Formats: sequence, C-alpha cells, structure tokens
Amino acid sequence: MKRLSQKNFFLLFLIICFLILAVIGIVHLISTIYVGNTVYENHRNLTEKLIRTAENGISHYLFEIQNDLLNISKKSEIEYFGKNGENVIKNFQQSNQYLYQNVTRVDKTGKIFYTYPEDKKLIGKDVLYQEHNKKLFKDKTSVISRPFVAVQGYKAIAIAVPVFRGNDFDGAVTGLIPFDRIWDLYVKHVKPTENSFVIVANQDGGIIYSPEYMSKYDNVNQMMEIFRYEDSLTFDTTADYTLRRISIIKDINKEIKSSRFSLVKSSLEIGDNVWYILVYTPDNDIKKIYQLVFKTQTIFAYLIIFLLIFTGMSFVSILNQKIEEKNRLVQEIFEEKRLSEGEKNFLENIIKSIVKVEGLYLFVLKGGGEIVFHNQHDLSTNNLYDLVDSAKKNSVKESLDFIYEKNRVTAMMIELKISEKFTNILFNISSFTFNEEKFIVLMGFEYMRIKDVSIISDIFADSFKKWFTHEKTLCFIDNNGKVIASNRLFQRKFGGADSIKNLGGNENILSVENAIKEIFENVNEVTLDLQAENNLYRMTFIPIINEFLKVEYIAVEIN
Repeated sequence: MKRLSQKNFFLLFLIICFLILAVIGIVHLISTIYVGNTVYENHRNLTEKLIRTAENGISHYLFEIQNDLLNISKKSEIEYFGKNGENVIKNFQQSNQYLYQNVTRVDKTGKIFYTYPEDKKLIGKDVLYQEHNKKLFKDKTSVISRPFVAVQGYKAIAIAVPVFRGNDFDGAVTGLIPFDRIWDLYVKHVKPTENSFVIVANQDGGIIYSPEYMSKYDNVNQMMEIFRYEDSLTFDTTADYTLRRISIIKDINKEIKSSRFSLVKSSLEIGDNVWYILVYTPDNDIKKIYQLVFKTQTIFAYLIIFLLIFTGMSFVSILNQKIEEKNRLVQEIFEEKRLSEGEKNFLENIIKSIVKVEGLYLFVLKGGGEIVFHNQHDLSTNNLYDLVDSAKKNSVKESLDFIYEKNRVTAMMIELKISEKFTNILFNISSFTFNEEKFIVLMGFEYMRIKDVSIISDIFADSFKKWFTHEKTLCFIDNNGKVIASNRLFQRKFGGADSIKNLGGNENILSVENAIKEIFENVNEVTLDLQAENNLYRMTFIPIINEFLKVEYIAVEIN
C-alpha cells in the first residue's frame, strides 16, 4: 500500500523552486538588457534635446546679428563713410558690446577703413585673405564665416554684410562675435551628465571649440590616438543624432576615467558652412542610472527568492504535518482493522483524496453496522448503532438495512454520540459491493454548521453535474407527479412539462397515478411502458426515502 512521501513532496518543491528561479533568471536577464538599452536610448534622447535647444539658440542669435548689421549698412553715414560713420559704428558697438567684440568698416579695396574698439595699427590692413571677405567681395552677399583667429587675436565668427553706395559696391560692415560667447550662451549647456564634454567642428573635421584638456587637437581625426579606430572615428558627415559606443585607448584626463564613451553627433548649417556638434559622455556616467535600476531590480529579485524560500519552507512544514496526520489516520484505518490486503487497497482508493477536513464525518460499514473504517479519533465502539440513541436505533438500522439491500444513494440525518455528546449529522449515504460483499459509505457534516453546508454542497456539485448531463432522461417528482427537477435531456425532449402525468397522454394518467401510489405505500420500484406521440417510453420509478423509510420524492428514469 503506497503512502505519501515527504521526500517526494520536497523533491517536487525543489523542482518547482528551480523552475521559478530559472524563470526569474531569464526575466532578470531580459529586463537587464531592456533596461540597459532603455537607459542608453533615454540618454540619447536627452542629448538630442539639449543639442537641438543649442542649435535653435545659435541660429536665432546669428540671424538677429545679421539683421542688425544689414540695417546699419544701409545708413548714409556708413555708405558715405567719414567721421559720422565712425560715430555710428562706435555707438553701435558700445550699445551692443555684449554681442560684438569688434565692428569694422572695410572699404571697397578690402582694407580696414575703421574698427571699434579702435586700433590704429589695423587701419589700412588688407583683410581680403580672410575666407569670408573673399566670398563677400566675390558674391556681394552677406556671409557668416567659419570660426577663425581674428587679427585682434581671438577665435571669432565674422558676420559680414555688403555696403552699397547707390548701386555700386563699396565694401562691407563686419561684426566679430567671439566664439566663447556662443559657447557660454548655448553650447556649454549641452551636458547630459556631469562629465560629458562637447566638441564643435567644421565640415572638414577642424575643431572650432573643445574643452581645455583637448586643446592640443586641431582636427577630430587627430583624436584617434584616444579613440579606437575601428569603433568610431575617422570624421564623417553622419549627424543624425544616433548614439555610437566608442572605446578609448588612453584616459582623456585624470578626472574622466572610462573604458568607453557614447557619442551623439549633429550638424548645424550656418550660412554656407556646416558645424558639427559632438557630445561625448563616459559610459560610467550613463551606467550610474543603469546600475541604480539594476540594484533596485536585484534587490527585488532577492526579495522574491527569499519569499519563495520562506513560503516553500512553510509549505513543506504544513504539508509534513498533513502527511503525518494522514499517514497516522491510514495506519489506524488499515493496520488496526484486520482487513485483508485487497480490502485495504480498495478502501484506500475511497479515501486517498481526503486529507482530513475539520468537521467531516466519514464511515464505511458492513452489514449489521460494523465499522470497517472511520476518520474519528478515540471512537469507543466498532458498531455504528452503538452511537445512536436507543430510541432511534431501530429506525436508523431499518433505513440503513434498506439502503444496504436496495443499493440506494440518499441523504439522511442521523444523530450520533461523538465525543460524549449527540450531534445531528447530515450524511450522504451510498452503498457498493466488493468481493461479493456489500458496504455502506456515510459522509457528512454537522447539520447546524452553515459553513459545512457550503462544503458539502461543493462535494456533491460534481455528482449533480453528472446527473444533469447524464445520457438518460431523468427527473424527480413529488407524490402528485409534479416535476421538481429535471436533467438536460428531459428538458430537451419534453420542454417545460410540469407533471409526469402529461407525458403519456390522458390514457396513461391512471397508470402513472397507480405507480406513484404503489411507491408511496409499499416503497417499491415500478416500471411502466407508455405510448406517447407515436413513441414508446419505459419509465422506471425509484423511491427516495428518509431515515424513517418514508418516501419523500421519486426519481424517474425514462428510456
């Protein structure tokens, strides 16, 4: 006879734990990859937003400067340049010195006519060697230059607008804007993390501006001694805000130590020129966010594992108690009742799915009331009738004998003396035959306990489902032939018939009434053959009795 094994349950628990941990591990790996990708994508989005803000600011800033210079170039004092023209330029620069480092009037030969702040050494100096002046004098249109080193000695952007005297070209007005000012106003704020840095380059890779610790490099391509060639750079014109991961060969400076950087690059058209904004961010800075999420995720995973282990240990402990209790119950039942091995195996199949339920009363009887199995502790007798009040003993015995002889299934209230007091128990009673010997099974709950009524309803719900979907046509009737309950097949065949008497037509009513009378008077089964609507029906009437052998209802089978 097989017994429940704690070892087997523990092994099953370990397998379940392993599967759960495997799933957690896979989910953790997938989520880690997802979180990593999300963190880098969020970084790229933030960097793009900062770059676009800077680009919009630079474009608007230079556009406003160009308009101001165009307006001043049309003044007569500038066209017919003299002392008044010098005053106009001087006043204009002084009023806008936060924008312009220098404002210069260049004559039609390409020489400096006047500049403010004044520097007499520059008067008459030829500036046609400067690229922006060459273009302006050639095309006679406004020009925004590349950043260059001005004759005044600082890196600047020149915005030059042509001057016309009537329809004749007469030189230019040029404003010099220090790139430091553009950097301070816009570019330096492109800093997605604490250690991010920005390099601004023109279209051939020449570096316009970079942090001081990168000042020795004049061209982006020179930076390949820092960045690994196959991962990132030779300078190209791709500038679509995509993020590229690049390795480094040596540290950029002592304060920024990271084996990899992320690069986001964009381009900005400034007149006929293109500026490239390259934003470098150490991976270590990005991973701080990633590691924070990963740390939280890891703590959560460890918490789940801890709860799983704790719950599992509690489950094993409770299950062990249940197993020990059931094993003890089985031992009492099958080792103390002197049953044969065949009887033990058969009866074990009856109770193998029952782990002791509080308040459940279960008895298996032989004829005469001999108890061959029960689930009660400290039962003082081996015969059920010794537990029945002497005044009711005969009626209970007659009822159970009838069930025993007729192989019935019914519900019955029996008052038993359990634990020194009488208890009303609502039993479901059935009988079966094993090795040509009949047994009666009683299973029930204390009638007055409402919660047990719910439990017993659950226990018999499956039986009702089987009855309702049975392949036979079934119903229950009362002593007047009224249909109290019917199964699905009955409802399909006879619709809403409310009386069994109506099924066979008027000529059969008397036969049905006599059958019902016979059952209620003599508690016998009755079979009738009835003709109805060109169909021949065989009806079997089966009495449903109470503990006093009184018929309460009749079960009808129609074939």
